[in-house]
Amino acid sequence: MLLATIRERFRDRVTNTTYTDAVLDRLIASAVRYYSRFAPRIGTQTITTVKDQSTYSLEDDVGVVSDVEWWPFGKPVSTEITSPVIYSEPAQKYASHAPADRLIDTINRMGAENTLRGEWEQRNRTSLILYPTPEADDLTVTVTYTHDHALNVAGTGYDTIPDRHLDAVVNLTIAEHLAICATDRANEPDYTAGFSKITKRHLPAALRREVNILRSVARAAISEP
Repeated sequence: MLLATIRERFRDRVTNTTYTDAVLDRLIASAVRYYSRFAPRIGTQTITTVKDQSTYSLEDDVGVVSDVEWWPFGKPVSTEITSPVIYSEPAQKYASHAPADRLIDTINRMGAENTLRGEWEQRNRTSLILYPTPEADDLTVTVTYTHDHALNVAGTGYDTIPDRHLDAVVNLTIAEHLAICATDRANEPDYTAGFSKITKRHLPAALRREVNILRSVARAAISEP
């Protein structure tokens, strides 16, 4: 998703601003951070264990670790554990009238995997602690993590955000703009013009309502398949 496209869409909808590209890019970056809360970038890191070492360094761009798969006691040989139920048709694994058997198999499989799967802890966002301490070298640890979307190396756009979410990013950028406007209006003092008192105290609340609406619309668009 190109920065130039986001700027163009923003200026098509908000015509009363004089933001420079640099200032607008900062608003877009703030909007992308909000976007990343609901549609983060997902990455993986592979770590190889060292015997008797429990602490390992995470890559610099790792945000929040969501899952770690490693098998200190050996990976399950089979991915499915079945109960000894005999059916009239041997080729049919589950009887159509016995869905509970599927549930039992799933529970058994998950229970067997959990007894073999290792535990983990992310510490200070930079380190991964494995439990129990690995007793062998060269075990594979697969780390799945989420992090914010970032500008590409050329600084021309966000390559990891799909183009179909352009309107969502623009809405979030407008929401950032209105949030700034709400703060500015809240700081404006009342004044008189002739015999009239001018106050803008009602504007911040109205602007914040619009911010919430734009963010809600964006979240709905992001959640669509």
